[in-house]
Amino acid sequence: MGRRKFLSEESALAADYGHLTAAQAGQVAAACGVRRLVLTHFSERYSHADEPRFVEEAGKAYSGEIVVARDLMRIPVPKRLP
Repeated sequence: MGRRKFLSEESALAADYGHLTAAQAGQVAAACGVRRLVLTHFSERYSHADEPRFVEEAGKAYSGEIVVARDLMRIPVPKRLP
């Protein structure tokens, strides 16, 4: 999910720019059955202090692992299950 992330309170702005909210990313992840959701590419209007809010919003729809990525962070991709 490489689109810039917004919180739901900014959903109109996110739509204007063709981006997702954290809640929408959680919904897509749940619908697609992913094993890990990595939230990245956040709008500049948010700080690191806002990260728990993104996890909370995405977690309302997605019950799997949620990772908040930061610049230069390495995130392992789980192997596909047979």
